Amino acid sequence: MFKTLAIYDKDGEYAAHLSEYIKSKARRFFQIRLFTEEDALKEFLKEEAADILLWGEAAEDIDLSSNNYRHLVILTQAPDTIIPPGYNGIYKYQPGEAILNGLKELLPEEPGDLRKREGKKELITVFSLNNAHFSREFSLDLWKEKARLKNTLFFMLEPFSGVKELEIRENERGLSEFIYYLKQNTQSMNKKLINLIQKKGELHFMKGAAFGTDLYEITPEDMENWLQLIYQSEYNTIIFETSIFTPPIIKLLKASTKIYLSAEEGEYGEEQLNSFLSQLKWAGYEDVLTQISVVRIGRESGFLGLEAENC
Repeated sequence: MFKTLAIYDKDGEYAAHLSEYIKSKARRFFQIRLFTEEDALKEFLKEEAADILLWGEAAEDIDLSSNNYRHLVILTQAPDTIIPPGYNGIYKYQPGEAILNGLKELLPEEPGDLRKREGKKELITVFSLNNAHFSREFSLDLWKEKARLKNTLFFMLEPFSGVKELEIRENERGLSEFIYYLKQNTQSMNKKLINLIQKKGELHFMKGAAFGTDLYEITPEDMENWLQLIYQSEYNTIIFETSIFTPPIIKLLKASTKIYLSAEEGEYGEEQLNSFLSQLKWAGYEDVLTQISVVRIGRESGFLGLEAENC
């Protein structure tokens, strides 16, 4: 499992550099949430737990209404700073490697760490800010290209897929049944997943939801269990397409090795894009931003090529 590292420091430049270093050296160990405002940190801790809270401000300023973390580590201004009982301290102005090693000592890797074993999986999310219809051509072409090269599985998390082969018909099985079993935490879920996968040549996929609202019943815990299942599967590449923005989808974005973000050309599309990226940044998901490439979508001609702009 990933360990959640929440970094709080009003010095945004320092925090960003430290975050980038840790991500480059421990991508499969830590998922990072970055905060420069204490209010945003408090809101995060109300909803999610952090394995480590790395506190970059003075120890006397610690005043969190939620102690929703396993370890609190204070980044000290001097090597010999006295740390309050119950907390840990790491000297702030030392090499990143020393800071990272100190953090990892607090959270030794578990022998059965799933993502460590499955580190070679490619998890791609195509997220649409506009009508998903306009980015569908990009998603389907990407799926076909990946399937030609690797064993690839495709999920479309849309209430209305608009793709005949993915739409569920009467008495067919698909996402709604899978979500039901996922929420029941049914035994032998690996077999359930395999039995619900359909194959058309080299294209492997699961039929869509029988009733679109079923997709909104998925919880972050359900998504975590879903990801664990696909990490254990035979597939090298897994692609999700969605335009839904909910807490479980945020968890999916955080786990993704690559995110293609489709945005319309023009002023309105640019405003949507900036708003989405700003919300992610405000909420501390700066590590997600590094995985995003923007795909420009034209209403008349569909996607404008597989080349994408990095954020």
